[in-house]
Amino acid sequence: MLAAAWVKYANITKGYNIKWWEVGNEVYERGEPDKHPNPHSAESYAQFEPPFYSAMKAVDPSILVGIPVTAGAHGVPNWDSQVLAGAKFDYVVFHYYPEFYPHISDAGLLAAPTQGPFEVAKLMANIRSQLASAGKCTSPCTGFPISISEWNSVSHNPTPQTLTIVEGLFAAETLGEFFNAGVSRAEFFVDQGCQDNSPGASGYNADPAAPVYGWQHGTGALGLSVFAGVPDPLLCPHASFSAPPGTIFPSGRAIQLYAQSGFASEGSSSVLIDNPTPALRTYASYNAAQHRYVVCLINLDENNDKTVRLTVDGIPGGPGYKMLQYSKKIYDETRDNGPWNGPISKSGDSWKSPVFVTLPPWSITTYTLMANAEK
Repeated sequence: MLAAAWVKYANITKGYNIKWWEVGNEVYERGEPDKHPNPHSAESYAQFEPPFYSAMKAVDPSILVGIPVTAGAHGVPNWDSQVLAGAKFDYVVFHYYPEFYPHISDAGLLAAPTQGPFEVAKLMANIRSQLASAGKCTSPCTGFPISISEWNSVSHNPTPQTLTIVEGLFAAETLGEFFNAGVSRAEFFVDQGCQDNSPGASGYNADPAAPVYGWQHGTGALGLSVFAGVPDPLLCPHASFSAPPGTIFPSGRAIQLYAQSGFASEGSSSVLIDNPTPALRTYASYNAAQHRYVVCLINLDENNDKTVRLTVDGIPGGPGYKMLQYSKKIYDETRDNGPWNGPISKSGDSWKSPVFVTLPPWSITTYTLMANAEK
């Protein structure tokens, strides 16, 4: 079996020690390869997947094997209930793309992670409920691993929105929702893409009734919405890059803030935090081993500052802090091929409660607060 041969080559021959493996990619979609009888059906997948699982685990018992689920969000009725009942797996895989061309709007994208059919919390609760119904875990199944092996604003036909501050805000918001929902892994969709930032370039546009904010032109990019790459001359013969390869775009800045602040470091857990206004998204984590609290504050108001008062229950202060901030103001510097500047930062040797933080319009701010070790 080819899948088992891949595991043998990667983990036995080469020693890559790859742990997370998925059987099939979006096989519920007609456009994806599936050479089995009755392709793209839940019945077929549930019947033919178990031998893959057994053969792969026989080669390397330490690997985890995952299967795709839809959470009812991909227009495939009854897929989850049937594959969860019949397949063999160690985790489940979900792909998250809340926008569909040509219905692209900034307001719609910023609302998607917390409202409507692509609300992250409800989708993850749906998956866990179906896992419990299939007898794979005990409700509420919070410990069962869910992998988001692909996510972005759109899955195809990228617009210039993918290169803007709005895409960055969406990335930060979605990461916070994934973290709160107990998602085990979340991998931003990265592949070869064509980005044409030349003025007047032709390409996909957003919904004319809901124009998007930004200074970039042309097609935008999916994989390149994290950072600028080098275009394939065969796939992108007319690409004109205004940003040097390696330039970090706004969605990459969101991921950078989560990483450099320590928010999603190994051993961190979600902390409940008050969300005082509808235009503010707040997420927090605590790392007991590092005695560290990290708060991510996302201002979704395009035009107004917000001042936030931060306190940690029972802790009057601590030995150090660090603030990182990326905003619309920084992104706006890219106008007329201006520089793609990174976040601003501020740090100190101590902090006292309360901490007052000013959030500029359309901004992502992380605040890392070190606490004294517990006695």
